[in-house]
Amino acid sequence: MTDVTIDLPANLSYSQKSNLAECGGRYYLERGQKVPQRPGWANVGGTAAHSATEELDRRLYESGEHIDTLPEIGEIFQSFFDQETTKTEGYSKFDRSEFRASGRASKEWPEKETPLWWQRKGPEMCLAWVRWRDASPFQIATVEVDDLLENGNVGTALRLAIELECRFPLGGVEIHAFIDRLMVQDTPDGPIYLVLDLKFGSREPASPDQLLTYRAGLIADYGIDPKYGTYWMGRKGINTPPADLHAASIEEIAYDYEKAQEQRLRGDFRYKPSMLCGSCSVNAYCPKWGGEYAKTIPQPWELTAPPTLRPPRDAVS
Repeated sequence: MTDVTIDLPANLSYSQKSNLAECGGRYYLERGQKVPQRPGWANVGGTAAHSATEELDRRLYESGEHIDTLPEIGEIFQSFFDQETTKTEGYSKFDRSEFRASGRASKEWPEKETPLWWQRKGPEMCLAWVRWRDASPFQIATVEVDDLLENGNVGTALRLAIELECRFPLGGVEIHAFIDRLMVQDTPDGPIYLVLDLKFGSREPASPDQLLTYRAGLIADYGIDPKYGTYWMGRKGINTPPADLHAASIEEIAYDYEKAQEQRLRGDFRYKPSMLCGSCSVNAYCPKWGGEYAKTIPQPWELTAPPTLRPPRDAVS
């Protein structure tokens, strides 16, 4: 008799850890069973906004091109929005007409946050980022990275700290992270580093846990220990009060990941029904929601063997 099991990414990311804590069942469906996920326009628009702000920052820092008008930014955003829409259709197998619109209905936007909403608001949020960035006393930092030289030897090169990748061990598991920005302010007493994560949704994070994870990655991979961290909230155009990242120890951060890994390995994927279930991308497979496809796949209590882990480099964060 063949065991019924699932395979999971060997690495963890902050988003994986958070999803596992919020609803083990959803994590199981998404990461273990890999069921089709109905896309949302919020993911498309948020990804496009991240890409557009990255493009705007790289043009400024790498070629000195300062773009700060709404029409120009709108063109850049629209290009990324179109690319992400097409890409999402391809991997999800859902037509764009089936994508979910989230947010609250209003008189101006009765169908919630549709593509038209994002095409209006996305460029405005990107312009707000440019204005905040230009007024900030912090600059985007550069970090030293390994670089393969023409002679085959490994040297070092400077890289702009935008979408900075980290892979590092923490709590007995490999963590995979992409840091939106590492900012720096030069002072007579030395550089002050600020970890910054851009948010284009309406919910402000309740804790600095994501930023604390990034601190651990910067220490491990780049030898930089940032003192502060903040979330830049695109819909408000401002950042949250900087959090003191030295207030928590690395051991405290590692503990959360250690326990998340233990939860995965023992197959603890309990469903946690909440007010968010209606907008869940996999609720069609959720037995607690009464999903029409819930009986077409093995559920967590039907597994007969513990989960197995894929090689770290094959995992997706």
